[in-house]
Amino acid sequence: MLNRGANRTAVTQLPPTNGIQDPSVRNYLDALTTAWNTRSGFVQKDSPDAFLTRGEVGAIASQAVVDAFSGGVIGGAQAGANNFASSAQAAQINRAIDNLADSIRKSLLNQLLEEDILDVSGIKTVVSTTGADISSEITIRAGADTALARAINNLWSNIGGSTAVIEDGALAAAGASAATATKWDQVTAAVTDPATGLVNATSIKQELNTYASNADGTLNAIYSVRAQVSTGGQTIVGGFGLAATAGAGSAAGPSIDFGVRADRFFIAATSATGTGATQLAAAQNIPFIVITSPETINGVLYPAGCYIKRAVIGDATIGSAQIEDLAVTSAKIANASITNAKIGSLAVDTINLAGNAVSIPVGGTATSAVTLTGSNQTLITLSSMSPGTGVPVLLVMSVAATATYSVGSPGPLSAVFEIKNGATVVHSWPVDFPGTNSTGVNFFNVATNFIDTPGASATYTLEARTTAGTGSAVVNARTLSAIALKK
Repeated sequence: MLNRGANRTAVTQLPPTNGIQDPSVRNYLDALTTAWNTRSGFVQKDSPDAFLTRGEVGAIASQAVVDAFSGGVIGGAQAGANNFASSAQAAQINRAIDNLADSIRKSLLNQLLEEDILDVSGIKTVVSTTGADISSEITIRAGADTALARAINNLWSNIGGSTAVIEDGALAAAGASAATATKWDQVTAAVTDPATGLVNATSIKQELNTYASNADGTLNAIYSVRAQVSTGGQTIVGGFGLAATAGAGSAAGPSIDFGVRADRFFIAATSATGTGATQLAAAQNIPFIVITSPETINGVLYPAGCYIKRAVIGDATIGSAQIEDLAVTSAKIANASITNAKIGSLAVDTINLAGNAVSIPVGGTATSAVTLTGSNQTLITLSSMSPGTGVPVLLVMSVAATATYSVGSPGPLSAVFEIKNGATVVHSWPVDFPGTNSTGVNFFNVATNFIDTPGASATYTLEARTTAGTGSAVVNARTLSAIALKK
């Protein structure tokens, strides 16, 4: 929950109105005071009528993301990191990132890393002048309220408009309620364009700085390395730093930041100096690259972002992703929208398709011999199917049988084949087996198809019986298939 009281200490309460004599004025001011205290959170810290500051709105948005990662509450529903992507939309994730970025921009370390370390206009290079010098400056001062010690060493040389400077220094200062200590090293090289008079310079500075104050409880310790290039009237500066801060400007408590300000940041393998192809290949591996502004390489524009060649991530929350080729061992997806899929093997417990837009055939085959009699013999029973109301079903049947007669027996032998849905005959057809008063075995094959509209579900069987004649009719191989004719 947002700690409103902690964020309201900077708001001044209105003074009491007891000293105002005019009752009408006092009543008017009392009403204003009540509204002011309610809106400012003095009367009730969590009052629904209290104002929200810009910082509090940002804190609420950020806290929602933090709660989601730590198993907190979003929108009144428990949401841990495992279901954060379904609870917090991409807009919430982007808003949280923006809030974090805004906080970093305001940090002491970030502000230090964007400061120039070289005043190009202060470089005095004269094309016709040649010179060099080494100088040192030491200052020591102590008084009743302050004490200071400073030492600066400077080496410089210049010839033909080219200047090189090496400088290092240290400062220790203490007052009644604050103290600071600083040490730095800086090297600079500059050249002057004789045609334009513009100074092109580059410089790098390493600095250690500490500061402590009793006045507001501030504690800072910063290590930084900054580099600057000035050319053609344009200057860029960047670097990296480590900062430990507490007190003023660190409302969340003591913290340590590490930051990098650069156009490109990368992590690469160590340099390989031994023998072996493995070492050489490792030296060329750069698995992690960050570019902070768009960059064109070999005619290809690369947008700002983080480029990772290979990553192993234990838990990831992604607002939006574009993936060209994805291989997943196991996936649990609450809600998926897939335009096109090619699936080698699919196992589904329950499938619900809009408009029943799929045909799943049901079929059966048998080869055991069945001798027909005057009563129905079941040849094949299919598994139950659910085509859906109004969906036609194509039934396809084939039978291979034999008919055997005795000398002098009348022929031919007749039979009827039936396809049933449960106990209902949906299709039947009579058959006359070939052969008349001849001995031996007569082979017979029959095939047919038929369209049935069974309703929501169906269980089909193939049955047969003899109807006339004497002799023996035996059904051997037979098949029955049912295919729902959907979209």
